[in-house]
Amino acid sequence: MFDTAYSELQCLPSALYFATIADFNDILIEKEENFPKQTERNRIIYRENGISRIYSIPVIKDKTKIKRAYKEIQIDYTEDWVNQFFKILKTNYSKTPFYEYYIDHIFDELHVRDHNLMSLNLKLLTLCLKMLRLDIQIDSTP
Repeated sequence: MFDTAYSELQCLPSALYFATIADFNDILIEKEENFPKQTERNRIIYRENGISRIYSIPVIKDKTKIKRAYKEIQIDYTEDWVNQFFKILKTNYSKTPFYEYYIDHIFDELHVRDHNLMSLNLKLLTLCLKMLRLDIQIDSTP
């Protein structure tokens, strides 16, 4: 086992992400970083008919063009993105093993509308670690 992995906080990370961190005791998340566009922080990569596709969680745009901290990025709920995303999951994964076990937990987290993107991603990462039975502590920078 290794001590600490320094990692970006992604939205529903890939299996490769979890395979990589499985040998660590802790994950250290940088909470003061700027929000880079076009990253896995608000994008979910999924498979559809053997092809990788990307679903983007809508975020509230900042018209000032000033770089914003990741912890300040708010999710845009004016679009019905949660139900759209669940239709994608149901269509592409409902016949896979354990779908029925995991989907309700993910659904519950995504339907809580009171958190920003970083908070949502942290809750989803914590949920995934629990479901995968990985005993890894998540810490953030001061």
